[in-house]
Amino acid sequence: MNNNSIKAWHKLKDSEHLTNSRRTVYRWFCFNGPATQREVDNVLGSSAHKRVSELVRQGFLTKIKDVICPVSGKDVGLYEVDLYAEPIELPKESQPTRSQLLALVDLCDCFAYPNW
Repeated sequence: MNNNSIKAWHKLKDSEHLTNSRRTVYRWFCFNGPATQREVDNVLGSSAHKRVSELVRQGFLTKIKDVICPVSGKDVGLYEVDLYAEPIELPKESQPTRSQLLALVDLCDCFAYPNW
């Protein structure tokens, strides 16, 4: 663990952009250094790799190079904390409501077959 990682952790640990699960993964990277998604999964659980992808999209982590994963033996990315992170908010993923779906169907005139 190096001083820059500790500074990055203290800078962003209370960020409103980090959910608890993302904060856990981010903290792990700050204190353990570069790792593959599989390595993080092995330590934190099977869904940690999803948090890595989200943290990359948010700007908290960055892919530094491709390596052969010591766990899987495959060519994968090696990720580390982005020390110059300016985090962004990820869009909320949501399912359309029933009324929104019905409104889309009403816009689409595909169910009107006047010649049938």
